[in-house]
Amino acid sequence: RRRSPSAGMYTLLAHIEAAEARVVSRCRTRPRPKVLTTMATTAHKHPNYMAIFWWLAILTVIELAVVFAEQSLTYAELNARANQLAHVLIGQGIGPEQVVALALPRSLELIITLLGILKAGAAYLPLDPDYPPERLAFMLADAQPARLITITALVSQFPAAAALICLDQPETIAALSALSST
Repeated sequence: RRRSPSAGMYTLLAHIEAAEARVVSRCRTRPRPKVLTTMATTAHKHPNYMAIFWWLAILTVIELAVVFAEQSLTYAELNARANQLAHVLIGQGIGPEQVVALALPRSLELIITLLGILKAGAAYLPLDPDYPPERLAFMLADAQPARLITITALVSQFPAAAALICLDQPETIAALSALSST
């Protein structure tokens, strides 16, 4: 059975929720920041996953956040790469009230992209690269995303009118690496 492209994000969010108590207990030896105290007491009502992830990235810098095949990223590395993508998106005018589509195979880049879109304040539209081209075209026409993030191998599956960000293009790689990771 095939998992949806966003299944990795749900796994990461579940890990974040489970790790929240561990993060809070680590903070007990240090002065507890007010935001962490508030987050710990209200997380059951309205979890702010981006705030929880941010604290995990600060407090568990060297712990593994995500593993895919033979690749892995620590919370610090995942946070830094997601921040770089968020800066690219914000620089292109992407923010709240906007949708960014993503069509990526299962990979670390999928998780980085999901977090980067959320950090920019936008919503994401996951597109399964295995969907028929007609279905992908319909979803793009219906949602009218401000950008489509994908890789070069998948570009031919999408209408030419889509504003693309190809993560494996040299200019995109250069733009990402030139930006701040904070």
